[in-house]
Amino acid sequence: MMSIENFSAGVQYDDYKGSTAADNQDINNVYKYLEGKQLKIKDKVIVGISLDASHLSLDPDHELSVRFFLSDLQGESDVPTLIKSKNPLSVKEIKIDMSYKEFFQLFKRFNLTLSTKGLLENKDIDII
Repeated sequence: MMSIENFSAGVQYDDYKGSTAADNQDINNVYKYLEGKQLKIKDKVIVGISLDASHLSLDPDHELSVRFFLSDLQGESDVPTLIKSKNPLSVKEIKIDMSYKEFFQLFKRFNLTLSTKGLLENKDIDII
């Protein structure tokens, strides 16, 4: 089933909003993980990842719901050009439930920032 959605983070109340940055793992990266699951990703590039977690206080061992968005280059030379040139961008979605450990092991480094309603995003702060 095809549908168009906006690629951005949001939850019911959006009390906190922010941004995320991650460095791909060199050896056991996202591509290797998906290939290990026998998923057909040949000639595809990962253009996005979405992570959902809910009711963590009720069940801290609850798995994460992860969506991987893949695309071929659709005639473009690289991923940034592809993403800028297509609106909407046609992607293949792969949904996988993963443990926290499985997910975070896909990255060398992972940083998440949250602030009230996202008001601190890209703002200089003086830490005292």
